[in-house]
Amino acid sequence: MDIISVFETEGGSSILSSPANKETAMKAITFKNKFNGERVVCKDLKEVQVIDGIEYLLVSRTIQDRKFLMRKDALERVKDTKPLSFNG
Repeated sequence: MDIISVFETEGGSSILSSPANKETAMKAITFKNKFNGERVVCKDLKEVQVIDGIEYLLVSRTIQDRKFLMRKDALERVKDTKPLSFNG
């Protein structure tokens, strides 16, 4: 990865990469916890860890960037909702 610059933000460091890497960047996917309705965000679906035969996905809450593991089978994908457009 060609790094153009690194800068500090309130949430930590951010890396600005070259345009070639933007093409391969994944869009963050929102999930809902089936049991309590909490929404979490996953930036990479390939970041799966298996512990004692159970698959966990690396996610973060929508209001903070701290990452944690959550059981994959407890998550339900939230479909993107597009804003309504009025023809008028």
